[in-house]
Amino acid sequence: MDDPSQLINMAARRPLFFMQAVIIAAGRGVRMGELTKNTPKSLLKINGKLIIEYTFASLPAGVDEVLIVVKYLGDQIGDYLIKNQHSNCKIIKQSNLSGTAGALWSAKKFLKTGKKFLVLNGDDIYDRSELQILTDRSISMGVARCLLPGPNFFTIDLDGDGNIMCYRSPTEAESK
Repeated sequence: MDDPSQLINMAARRPLFFMQAVIIAAGRGVRMGELTKNTPKSLLKINGKLIIEYTFASLPAGVDEVLIVVKYLGDQIGDYLIKNQHSNCKIIKQSNLSGTAGALWSAKKFLKTGKKFLVLNGDDIYDRSELQILTDRSISMGVARCLLPGPNFFTIDLDGDGNIMCYRSPTEAESK
């Protein structure tokens, strides 16, 4: 097709689709220590912005419903969603902490039969364009490999307000 108008017309005829996203935000965040004693990981701030807000901002076009699986301090996440008028979100309370697969299984009865969906961790930050690429395909799966920088995972530096400023490899003294 050499005629650009043909491409535009074809794009205009492409059916509009909607899909669900499942955000898994159930874990206790034990490696985060005191930071998650009273706050779920999704509600921690990085550069003054809640992690869950980064997640919402990264959702690709076409996501019309968000299912959030919670357990540990899940009421805080629910309260936050209500307060900030995230009306397209549904909270799913997981009965037992049983890992990522168990959290996803908790969402099973809320997923639309035969429709694709996106699964995200509630404590990760995603790039919207990369998620869009995944949703634009009929079948896809994205896997990210995370290399831990040190034997005791990482160190988190906070600013004066308690916001996460960076993750870094622990010093030799911190690794002991």
